Amino acid sequence: MTGNAWIQFVLFLGVLVATVKPLGWYMSQVYQGKPCWLDRWLGPVEHWFYQLAGVDPLHEMSWRAYALAVLLFNGAGLVFLYVLLRLQDILPLNPQEFSAVGPDLAFNTAASFVSNTNWQSYAGETTLSYLSQMLGLACRISCPPPRAWPSSWPSFAAWSAGRCRRSATSGWIWCDQRCTSCCPCRWCSL
Repeated sequence: MTGNAWIQFVLFLGVLVATVKPLGWYMSQVYQGKPCWLDRWLGPVEHWFYQLAGVDPLHEMSWRAYALAVLLFNGAGLVFLYVLLRLQDILPLNPQEFSAVGPDLAFNTAASFVSNTNWQSYAGETTLSYLSQMLGLACRISCPPPRAWPSSWPSFAAWSAGRCRRSATSGWIWCDQRCTSCCPCRWCSL
């Protein structure tokens, strides 16, 4: 490794170690529904997003509302990624001046990244601009759809029968009683 690579590695590691405690504390406060000092600045932004989405943070989401939210979020992601790939030739961060991705490949790529299969029939470095890779593909990888829907059906059956509930603040599933035979959620086995 070169000297520059070592400097970057040490700087990255230093930033990572320095942010572990404050970020962990902040995430702990948010997931437990406790106030923290960032609420003064981020609270209005969060409230605006809740209003925009039509969400009441104090009430739990029904399964129908959740299913609709997942479909709308992934549908919007599919359209956004498709348009981004089709227009990459006129968008910024394209120093190699790659042309727009064809309609079939753009749809195939958008559908595969939205469905979390991430199948690619091209070399990203020779086909996609930096913007398409960063804003399109990396964003879809970091906010994927629920991955294990087929394995969650027993959990969903127990939840809908009233034995398991989803927390309004953190989203974690917890159980009223031990139901390990019907519910694979991690709190049942405690």
